[in-house]
Amino acid sequence: MNKQCVSVSRLPPKFQSLFNFYQFNRVQSECFEVAFESDSNLVISAPTGCGKTVIAELAILHALNVNSDEINHADSPTLIIYVAPLRALCQEKASLWAAKYEKIGVTVTELTSDTQTSFPKNIKNTTIICTTPEKLDLATRQSSNLNNTNLNGVNHRNGNLSGVFQQLSLVIFDEIHNLSENRGSVLEAVISRILFISDLNRECHNLKQIRIIGLSATIRNYDDFCQWLRVKHKTQFDDSYRETRIETRVFGYKLSISKNSFRPNDWMFESSLTSKVTPIIRQLSNGKPVIIFCCTRKSCEKTALKIAEDFRLNSLSSDIVNPNVVKDKTLLLSLKGGVGIHTAGLCQSDRSLVENLFLKNDIRFICTTSTLSQGINLPAYMVIIKGTKHFNNGSLEEYEATQIFQMQGRAGRPQFEKEGICVIMTEKDNVKRYENLIYQSNLIESSLMYNLPEHLNAEIALGFISDENDVLRWLTSTFLFIRIQKNPYNYHLTDVRNAASYLKGLCMKNLKELAKCQFISLNTSKDQNYGKISSLPIGTICSQFCTMIETMTIYNENSPPKTIKDALILLSKSCEFVSDIIVRQEEKQKLRLMNVQPSLRFGEIDDKKDNFFSPETKVYLLIETMLSTGKIDDWGLSQEYLRIKRTAERLLSCLIQLNIYKKSLSGSVNSVILLKCLKKQMWENNTERLAQQIKGIGEVYAKKISSSEEIVCKSFTQLRKLNIYQIDKLTGHRPGWGISILEEIHKVPEYSISFHIVSHSNRLTTQKILNSTIHPNGDIIDGINNENANYDDVEFSLNIMNLSQKDSDISFHKVEIFIGVKESDHLIDHFTIKKVSGHLNETISFFVPKTIGLSDISVFVIDTEFIGIDIEKKINLNEITLIDASQLQLKQNPIDKEKKSRNSVITQFYPIEKPITNPTKPQNLSQQRILALCPEVFIFNKNNKIENGYQNKEIDSMEEIVWTRKNNLSSNSHIPTKSNKSDVNMGKNELKNVFSTTESSNSIYFQTKLKTTNKTKRSSIKNDRTDELFLKVQNNNNQFNKIESNQNIEKSNFRGLENSSKMKDSSEFKLDDDFWEHIEFDE
Repeated sequence: MNKQCVSVSRLPPKFQSLFNFYQFNRVQSECFEVAFESDSNLVISAPTGCGKTVIAELAILHALNVNSDEINHADSPTLIIYVAPLRALCQEKASLWAAKYEKIGVTVTELTSDTQTSFPKNIKNTTIICTTPEKLDLATRQSSNLNNTNLNGVNHRNGNLSGVFQQLSLVIFDEIHNLSENRGSVLEAVISRILFISDLNRECHNLKQIRIIGLSATIRNYDDFCQWLRVKHKTQFDDSYRETRIETRVFGYKLSISKNSFRPNDWMFESSLTSKVTPIIRQLSNGKPVIIFCCTRKSCEKTALKIAEDFRLNSLSSDIVNPNVVKDKTLLLSLKGGVGIHTAGLCQSDRSLVENLFLKNDIRFICTTSTLSQGINLPAYMVIIKGTKHFNNGSLEEYEATQIFQMQGRAGRPQFEKEGICVIMTEKDNVKRYENLIYQSNLIESSLMYNLPEHLNAEIALGFISDENDVLRWLTSTFLFIRIQKNPYNYHLTDVRNAASYLKGLCMKNLKELAKCQFISLNTSKDQNYGKISSLPIGTICSQFCTMIETMTIYNENSPPKTIKDALILLSKSCEFVSDIIVRQEEKQKLRLMNVQPSLRFGEIDDKKDNFFSPETKVYLLIETMLSTGKIDDWGLSQEYLRIKRTAERLLSCLIQLNIYKKSLSGSVNSVILLKCLKKQMWENNTERLAQQIKGIGEVYAKKISSSEEIVCKSFTQLRKLNIYQIDKLTGHRPGWGISILEEIHKVPEYSISFHIVSHSNRLTTQKILNSTIHPNGDIIDGINNENANYDDVEFSLNIMNLSQKDSDISFHKVEIFIGVKESDHLIDHFTIKKVSGHLNETISFFVPKTIGLSDISVFVIDTEFIGIDIEKKINLNEITLIDASQLQLKQNPIDKEKKSRNSVITQFYPIEKPITNPTKPQNLSQQRILALCPEVFIFNKNNKIENGYQNKEIDSMEEIVWTRKNNLSSNSHIPTKSNKSDVNMGKNELKNVFSTTESSNSIYFQTKLKTTNKTKRSSIKNDRTDELFLKVQNNNNQFNKIESNQNIEKSNFRGLENSSKMKDSSEFKLDDDFWEHIEFDE
């Protein structure tokens, strides 16, 4: 064993089996003590192939070892986050670590745009999350994770962080040198935020600081990273530590001249290199694996086909080279010649197939874009960089130095040989430049300035910046502040002594722009300094959904979308698409054909317009094509649609919140519907593929069901009426197949809504309200002088029920409820029911301004997961009952805690096991007052039937009484509280009056909580507990008789009555004044 290398046996026994080798290499050994035996932050700078990932794993094991007593214990688990720039790299690590750490009870989760999981609010087991900088940025911005509340913003320096970030112990940033790339500003902002959260944990919660590990290729300004991340122990390694020596050669070629313009043409030059790749491979590869990096997907395809044609390798079996296995047609052709293609345009299964074939040496060549260079472990003996420019922002641009080093680092296979070779193909004029580059490592600069407004807005929305001092504190915590002092000229600064004031002035300039656009509020003091800086609703919404400032400005300045088409057009204008989506030359004809499809819902666009081949039009056409037809035939465009869809869902969520804030009914409703259409990949009015939403039914069966002439099935109402035999017959499936399908159909919610109405008025009595007529414009008339009447806004109580018998299998199944006036596009109120279950029964209270005509109000109930079950209903005053507001009080909504509207409350009631249909209102005022007051009161006649105005029904048991009451009286229930004296006094008087005037032929059944006092024979100690009891009151000398309880209790009495009236026996009480004096109501 090499004496310089550390043995795996130095690890605790429970960790040793995690590694399939006996000793760590030189780099890993030198980092062993600081990685595994300390809590210090680290930046590991080493050449590619030195095993930096293993060092990160040592840091993971240290975190697990420190919290070893907490693994598998729900009380104090630890969270570890791994951050990488690419989804593919996150997927690779998640797959590798899931298999490895499962042995010791650690959960590994991938959280990228390819997954449907969301960032956890808390964790029950020790967890490793593999994610991207953008996803972590979004997670730290979300209110549920950082305990941010409503749109008013909150200062988080009080330490109110959510549990998941208090559980965070380690964050690993892979490829940290990407700070200088286009996406680097997000990475820098996230790292600075993690540093702040770490300080917050220490100062406010007395927790350990969050450990940060940075992994990087060789970088010149290593000390800058150490200063930024507060690193004490330096772990920097040069090329002498590389296990394989890489020989790099730079080949220069003459730049091609366009015949038409007589000017150099980058595209022609790149294309001319295709024929030169094969001779280089023959000359230098020695028959070993080769990776060829190309500038575009199309270049990858052309190069792969050219190499396949030149080498004619037919080494793969027909089982692999099969259209059923390989989805992409071009990849299928290239694989037949023994050449793989690896680009973002391929589906995950195709990419995985190519990776596995290459690792097994079944294919020797892979043509790929530069994304494969970032961490994915596919080492080759030889790397060819075909051209030193790549496609970016609509044109070919030179690679960043870090990208060249990343691609170069893929050369060499430590497990097989001691050397590798890299060939850089470039223009003749650039040969000297790249020869100089490969002999020196690169300087990493900050890119935060390019997106400074977005990140300033985010920190303000989070409450991390609230005044000028905070601005300066935030700036000094960034990598930008360190680099501008070292290299001021790169940031347009001539005097380094002015770095702090220059950055502060730059920030203040951006803050003024944000304030001008109504993102933030700046309060200027007398000395012209800025006092309090706070986030405004638009800025908060923008931050929470990681929306670009330019995009949010477009949304805010445009009118709210009046139609679904308007919403789609506005979405397509988003700057996120303009900067990320390109129209390739070979796609133009495909877009033209897409535009003239007869099945498009909104018809074709004028292709003569100048902007027809723009990213905006491409996004619009791809979305409309997918939602109209259910498919995009071109595989590359279909993959690009998926990328568009992921971004569009986030942007639409932002647009929804903006329209809710702006009180636009049409904007809110249309945005929500479009978001649902994107999820389901069909329009909301689609009947042909409606049944495709049912688990087990694909597009073919859905179309068979909808096209049937014998049994019409174009809605869920009609689908629910089907029986098993009809389902089998419609689909032509085997008998019995419809059993599971019918069960899935009944999991789809079936919503029903009903209304009650009250008027908040101190002057109008209950009797006047009940005896009055409500005019369609909202006025209360008949016997009241409307001009002089002093009444408040009209209150509605809306009850929503799910009549479905079963729960859906969807985890995040919500219902959005919008209430407003369509004619004026005014949103009155909005509610979200965050969990849809079978037998859902929710009551919502909302207020309507007295200036709005009540008959103009519409209610939209929009399910977020299913097309075809939404409700749009206009309020019909002839169908609603009127309730006195003084007897109606609803509990605060427990399922929408973030809602802070003073006029909006929701009451959550128990699930209904046996719903009663067609309820009618109470028949008289006395019964109505009783039912509104008492949460569990039942009136029966001699035949033991319900006589409270609702549907008559035989009562089989006391349990049945309970659910009947909860079902039918939920919106009328009033639960008195001890904190409200008027409630208590009114409750006592009302109950006393009702009980004393009940006719002898009737009985009142009453369910309440009673305090039980038990004495055992062996002990004189009293054991008190509270039980629910069923009691009966009869007009029989005012005797209060217990008839049944859920406990076998010898003696029971109301709380506080131990020393009051004497009981005649164990179950009978006298309703005297002493009784009413001591009765209490539970909150």
